[in-house]
Amino acid sequence: MQEKGHRYTSTTQFNHDGPLVLLAGMPELKQRTQPGSTTLFDLAAPAAATRRQPIQVSYPLGAPLGQAMQFRADLPATAYVQYLLLVRNSPALRPLQP
Repeated sequence: MQEKGHRYTSTTQFNHDGPLVLLAGMPELKQRTQPGSTTLFDLAAPAAATRRQPIQVSYPLGAPLGQAMQFRADLPATAYVQYLLLVRNSPALRPLQP
């Protein structure tokens, strides 16, 4: 729902902790951070599980297959990304131009 007086709308539908996209491991990362914080995780750190485990993303039933990201299960997450920026409970950003 659009807020009165704003030309943009805040949404939680596309966060990586659901409901349209669910990234495995997100609850654990959220436990390691504080609400309102911004944290950069080094996924390629020597002890990081992401060096050994694949990316696991799930989508709701009925989501168009062409819009779902596909990752190879035989490659670790770090074959695709090396850092993850977790921004918790930030306000909606304002458009750069009106």
